[in-house]
Amino acid sequence: MDPESILGIPFSLPTLKTGDPVPEAGPWSKYIQRLPWSVAKEGELIKSVFLKFLIGQEKKREPVVRPTMGLQPERWNEDLGSNIQNVEALFIQMVGREASVRCDHCLVGRGIFALCVVVDEPGFPKCCGNCMYGGKGTKCTILQHGQTQPVSVPNAGVYGGVPTTGMQTSSAAAARLRADIAASLDRVITQLPQLSTLQERQATAVADHQSAAENASSALQAVESRVDRSLPVRYIDVVRIRNSIQAMTRTASRVKSTSEAVAFQQDGIKEDVEDLRARYA
Repeated sequence: MDPESILGIPFSLPTLKTGDPVPEAGPWSKYIQRLPWSVAKEGELIKSVFLKFLIGQEKKREPVVRPTMGLQPERWNEDLGSNIQNVEALFIQMVGREASVRCDHCLVGRGIFALCVVVDEPGFPKCCGNCMYGGKGTKCTILQHGQTQPVSVPNAGVYGGVPTTGMQTSSAAAARLRADIAASLDRVITQLPQLSTLQERQATAVADHQSAAENASSALQAVESRVDRSLPVRYIDVVRIRNSIQAMTRTASRVKSTSEAVAFQQDGIKEDVEDLRARYA
């Protein structure tokens, strides 16, 4: 059954799989196939050539997130709808192949998904789904080195994603370092308006919840007034109280999901900033 929607926020979503990989498509795969996010699809128009390709591929697995993420379906659905690259990452995870050697990001247990999955089709991004999520594809070592594992150099360090023996100062290495820094900064800058949008949704949800609470209080006061005047409580009064309480429950769920989405985006920005500091400080 398709999830119901209240004010654009899903009221019921499939159970989110965590932990071990699921080797076949499941309820989330079916839900995702509809592309229920305006960032990805408007009418019959799919807003990304890459996504249009991905959606036509065979679904090999149910998307599985790391248990450590602590994601709830509502929060994840909100986050998916904030960025088309998140949706592309999700489809990479469902239709791609598991990398024979995981990228550095996945190797240390970072990223939302349990698997490091890539798509080999010429002309499309080669980064894994984990790195694509949140617009971080350019930091994927699979993409950077054009292979499934980072370049290995004996007794070498890594500076800005460039293997070095001692401290290479060639113009090519310097240019690559500048490009890598610029790409890292772009990722942070790109996420700022996304965070602003999520914060606006959060503020709207809080305002709606406050309005619902005020309506519920007003309905209760009206009933109390009738009781104080020894007047019978009308059926319409009971219905009004019930509807007000239900509205409070729905808006409370929206406040929770939008707050979690904001926190998730803030964590992503913090992670990128910390990555910049660690790599280039």
